[in-house]
Amino acid sequence: VIVSAASTKSDRTNISLTLNSYSQIFSIYKGKPMNKGELVDAIAKKAAEKGLSVNKKTADEVLSATLEVIIDTVAGGDKVTLVGFGSFEARDRKAREGRNPKTGEKMEIPATKVPAFSAGKSFKEQVSPPSD
Repeated sequence: VIVSAASTKSDRTNISLTLNSYSQIFSIYKGKPMNKGELVDAIAKKAAEKGLSVNKKTADEVLSATLEVIIDTVAGGDKVTLVGFGSFEARDRKAREGRNPKTGEKMEIPATKVPAFSAGKSFKEQVSPPSD
């Protein structure tokens, strides 16, 4: 595992981890999640570190295209698997009984499909390393 760290203007620390042949960017923040703009910046920076000429505009376009393909594929009923990272798929949620929070009245919540993500083994191990 290769680790590099850099401070940003927003007083957040970005830590990039390279695992096997997959480059996965994880960030440690002081209570705030990484937004799309920060992810685009991190992608452009990581590409530059690898000797690739990718500006922020190109990184944004590639990220947007990737997300569109994942969404379209899952919406079409297929599964997207990125080995070491995880899988995106649609799952069926059964109909169930719920309650109106204002009135307390019982109501039927219809069955539906929901998007789901399952983290891959490598991703899980990076987030929560196995204890010996």
